[in-house]
Amino acid sequence: MKQFLVVLILVGACFGAYELLSPPEKAPELSFETAAGEALGWRDLRGGKRHLLAVFLLPNCSLSEYSAELVSDLHGQYGDSVAFVGLAYGTAPVADRMKQDQALGFPVVGLRAVTDPFAGQEFFDAVRKAYGGSSGVYGGTIILLNDQNQMLFGLSQGDVRDLPDRLAAL
Repeated sequence: MKQFLVVLILVGACFGAYELLSPPEKAPELSFETAAGEALGWRDLRGGKRHLLAVFLLPNCSLSEYSAELVSDLHGQYGDSVAFVGLAYGTAPVADRMKQDQALGFPVVGLRAVTDPFAGQEFFDAVRKAYGGSSGVYGGTIILLNDQNQMLFGLSQGDVRDLPDRLAAL
């Protein structure tokens, strides 16, 4: 019995080490079409900055509104070193309206304006895998991408309150 427990502990330690040492999940390259017909990719949205913080925004969603307000406040503090973008569940005009209605000081693009829907689905799958959400990506979810499009963290629902500490640690 002791040998079985030792083997079980060793196997668990190996899986834990694999999780710690494996590279972060990578977001597929996406291109979003703006209302003006311009195509913007992660690199364009990053604007030369090392990190890109993205917040998922749903119309009429209290979690999205809370996250948008938090991200907007942090944009004022970290906007010189971190790029910010809103990912609205909708078309480019819906994204423009959300940006205007919530007076957001960072770009907001429409997820329904993704130029490659297959890459869009890959992106959602990668976000789910990166932050451990099994049922989907909620409005208000926040992710941070590095300059290699690797997702360094994802925060959803109550975890969003940890965002100021996460940004301070960069």
